[in-house]
Amino acid sequence: EISACLVGSEMCIRDRFMDTPLMPKIVDFSLDYLRAGRDQDTFAECQIWRQGSRVANVSITAWQNDRVNPIATARAHFLLAKK
Repeated sequence: EISACLVGSEMCIRDRFMDTPLMPKIVDFSLDYLRAGRDQDTFAECQIWRQGSRVANVSITAWQNDRVNPIATARAHFLLAKK
């Protein structure tokens, strides 16, 4: 679950800020386990809740069989690179 949430947040930030020369730095990362994950494919999606000029707030949800039954959620704050 941790790796799915981390990869999900990284992909979200990369997609959003691909044109910047430096990747944003993680300020903090909070992970909530909701249920046990099984030894099977795990998927994740992220959403940027707020983006200022210096910080972006991101939420990540990880699931296995059904998107409406997540196995983990996470929140992250990223310090954005100066242009």
